[in-house]
Amino acid sequence: MPPHPPAPTLPAARPSAILAADAAGYARLMAVDERLAVELLDAARAVLRDACTEHQGRVVDMAGDSVLLAFASAASALRCALLVQQRLVAQANPQTGTLRLPFRIGVHLGEVTEKADGSVYGDGVDIAVRLQALAEPDEVLVSQSMTSRSTVPYMAPWRRSDMERDWRDPKSRDSCADNDAKSEGA
Repeated sequence: MPPHPPAPTLPAARPSAILAADAAGYARLMAVDERLAVELLDAARAVLRDACTEHQGRVVDMAGDSVLLAFASAASALRCALLVQQRLVAQANPQTGTLRLPFRIGVHLGEVTEKADGSVYGDGVDIAVRLQALAEPDEVLVSQSMTSRSTVPYMAPWRRSDMERDWRDPKSRDSCADNDAKSEGA
């Protein structure tokens, strides 16, 4: 049997603010009206892309109804997230019947490793995605590391989570796994 080639060397991890967003109710809408679901998703993605560019971020990935953005600063990521929610809410117009997809957004500042193709990995991404899953529709949920490093004042609809502390504490990882299992069964 030939020996396995050596694993590629990844660059060192560095701090980055990660914004993870996901459309609430997208699968349900897809089952009812696929054309409308795709149209609303495309409109929301345009808002996310524009806000990301305005705040010097970059689009890392857009798969399904999820979006992953990366920023050099916590303040830029949080400002982008708040602007996205504001613009998405403004898209809806009950008088004209204009609809929109509500988004859940999680933002975390942490260590990430970036590969040559631009994809990012690490706790920074994992925690942002977990926060996004815990956020309510139209809400931005941020980690404690974000609020300690950002100068953006408190503005609804965002709130801070202590999940980062829980996620890093080996004793509480079991409770995080239990909570994941409960939310998946719900």
